[in-house]
Amino acid sequence: MEAEKLELSERIERRLEMIHAPTKFNVSLGTYYYWYPRYVEMGIFGLFDSKKGPKTPHNKTSDNVASKVVETADYHPELDAPEISKVLECSSGHKPSVSTVQRILRSNGMNRPKGRRSKKRRRKRGQQFKPTRRC
Repeated sequence: MEAEKLELSERIERRLEMIHAPTKFNVSLGTYYYWYPRYVEMGIFGLFDSKKGPKTPHNKTSDNVASKVVETADYHPELDAPEISKVLECSSGHKPSVSTVQRILRSNGMNRPKGRRSKKRRRKRGQQFKPTRRC
């Protein structure tokens, strides 16, 4: 751990010296022009290595869709994940997958019971809410 910190600080010191005296070091102009704007903008912290790549994953469910799933589940406690997905498709145009709806419900502590239901229970639920195929 100490060796890693020492190596990191040596790299930062070298970068800092390069910024202050670019002709002293044998570095390319591309390297200099890469580090100099970062140093001007953020100071010494701009010389630290930064994480490459996107800050958020490309397939992250937006907070707007997640809040709609939670609102729909609160308003219709009798619905399970496939039915919530159909309701959202009709009302807002967004159709999150069933597994996405299940994951959002689970993360918000709103787990729905799984498994087979009796015929009596299915008939009773069918009378309360009948999702249509088309919106």
